[in-house]
Amino acid sequence: MQTTLLGLAVAIILALVTALVGPLLVDWGRWRTTFEAEATRLVGMPVRVSGHIDARLLPTPSLLLNGIEVGPPGHEPKLRARSLGVEFGLGPLLRGQWRAAQLHLDAPEVTLGVDAGGRI
Repeated sequence: MQTTLLGLAVAIILALVTALVGPLLVDWGRWRTTFEAEATRLVGMPVRVSGHIDARLLPTPSLLLNGIEVGPPGHEPKLRARSLGVEFGLGPLLRGQWRAAQLHLDAPEVTLGVDAGGRI
């Protein structure tokens, strides 16, 4: 009985260490096009991520995108930000839903223009 409990405790500790250290070993830049495509789908405009991408599982699932630009390619971006941090809700994530519990937009810059009719 004691051997079984010890084996279970070691398995739980290994799983926690893997969840903590594992995302640090992944090159999230390889998934840049996937992140950009999903963000483009959500926003409705082309999104580019030019900086570092970081994802974590513990203490809460989170994603950090650096160097965000939103707007058509070859033109002035409509939105630019130093970074976008997303912390996902654990309950919805366990149900298979991607819901943001917190969003952090660092140093946002929005470009607005007025057309000939005076509309923004």
